[in-house]
Amino acid sequence: MKGKFLVIEGLEGSGKTTIQKVIKNILLNLGIKKIILNREPGNTIVGEKIRYLIKKKMQKKFLKIQSYYYFMRHVFNYFIK
Repeated sequence: MKGKFLVIEGLEGSGKTTIQKVIKNILLNLGIKKIILNREPGNTIVGEKIRYLIKKKMQKKFLKIQSYYYFMRHVFNYFIK
């Protein structure tokens, strides 16, 4: 079977991480062992720093932070191809 890409989107605090864990457990119980979890921005040192800035300092310099977010999305898409 070819790999599948599942996207979970939602507002801050809507339960994305919780549902991600539930889905992972369901897949593991079905015998699917190779599961890669990702979050945007995240999973890299730069991505985690951007995530911190977005979550903790969103009030300050919003446009600059948003630019970093789109940059990391571009980088992620480059490596996915």
